[in-house]
Amino acid sequence: MPGVTPTIRVCSVAVVLVVLIRPAALHAAIPEYQIVRLLSYETSCRPRELSSEDMDDSGTRFHAVCQNITSYPDGIELHCPDALDPYKCLIKTEPRRFEAMNSLQNQVDSGTKASHK
Repeated sequence: MPGVTPTIRVCSVAVVLVVLIRPAALHAAIPEYQIVRLLSYETSCRPRELSSEDMDDSGTRFHAVCQNITSYPDGIELHCPDALDPYKCLIKTEPRRFEAMNSLQNQVDSGTKASHK
């Protein structure tokens, strides 16, 4: 380019590279193995299926279907607000507790104790 100094040319190339690279950084995603690892360490869910959904500017939502559906019969949901940091992911689904099963166990235990007297 005639009349353009090399410094300006280098700066223009740098600006073009930043503009081209920046959208890729915005679409970075947390790898699925990180989500599987988080679920394995923090819950009793071992994912059989894992799906994700980008939520505009608020991050990514993951939904996992568990192999053992005891605590999470409808699956488990995670929200990751930062696509570059899997350690900021939050588990949104509380494990289910079946109190009726506990009371049944208590009845069996009290009946067993009474019969041993």
